[in-house]
Amino acid sequence: MDIGTGTGFLPAILKQKGYAVKSLDVNPNLNPDIVGSITSIPLKDSTFDIVSAFQVLEHLEFDNFERSISEMARVSKRYVVLSLPYFCLYLGIGMLPFRSKYLDWIYIIFNKRSASLDIVNFDISIQLTFMGKVGMVSDHKWELGRKGFPKSKVESVFSSKGLKIIKSFHRQMYPYHFFYLLEKVGL
Repeated sequence: MDIGTGTGFLPAILKQKGYAVKSLDVNPNLNPDIVGSITSIPLKDSTFDIVSAFQVLEHLEFDNFERSISEMARVSKRYVVLSLPYFCLYLGIGMLPFRSKYLDWIYIIFNKRSASLDIVNFDISIQLTFMGKVGMVSDHKWELGRKGFPKSKVESVFSSKGLKIIKSFHRQMYPYHFFYLLEKVGL
């Protein structure tokens, strides 16, 4: 299930790939499959294998974050996937290592693609937790990494709702979108 369907891009792509996908949104004009709020999802427990919300939760007051995570975990059978805006200072460097057709055997041994496709990345991001709302997108109520919203605060909510972080990351060279893959504990 995709929550906060917006333009419907994600459900359309997944349906094209053969997946059964439902969408939920509070706005009936967006034609979601289910009209409802992320803070009170009108579905039974463990309805969907995966529940996702990309760039949705920051549009709600942070007081609703815990309830929203709880509801997503409730209707998910196993996984919750999130994307949140991440305000940080970022430095990234990508390097293309030397390639020689005579060294391709090394990449084969280590199960890598051809050396011509492997880029080595180095990146560092620093949360700017001293920054308030200066420069924040106008309809966002909060953003990860800003004053009062360090990653640790958000991540403690996940564990309190029975979710463990399987993976967390941001896209190389565009760190503003921070992703979490969460799994229900005790399955």
